[in-house]
Amino acid sequence: MTGLTKQAYSPVAKSMHWLIVVLVTAQYATALIMPEIERDTQPDTVINLHFSLGVLIVAVMAVRLVHRLSHPVPLEVADSPALERLLAKTTHRLIYLLLLLAPPWVGRPLRPIVCR
Repeated sequence: MTGLTKQAYSPVAKSMHWLIVVLVTAQYATALIMPEIERDTQPDTVINLHFSLGVLIVAVMAVRLVHRLSHPVPLEVADSPALERLLAKTTHRLIYLLLLLAPPWVGRPLRPIVCR
């Protein structure tokens, strides 16, 4: 775009956003119905689904991050207060970090990862 600022997210970015929302919601739902996990707990369907959703979230978030870096978006509105812009940018980055880094480590101290 020559001299014009981009005013909206691309359809791909919007689609990945809503896919992440659905995946995180499903991840949360499976966490609520999952059995208590101990060292000797055998993975069942819900545990495997929860694990698979976590892996899928990390993969989609990685693709989303690459897309985001190659397709900048207008996070800042020029007439908004500086503190508001700082909080928006900080919150956005923290959500990316949380969704990219937390899933592999949340349950890690409890048990080894076993893929079957």
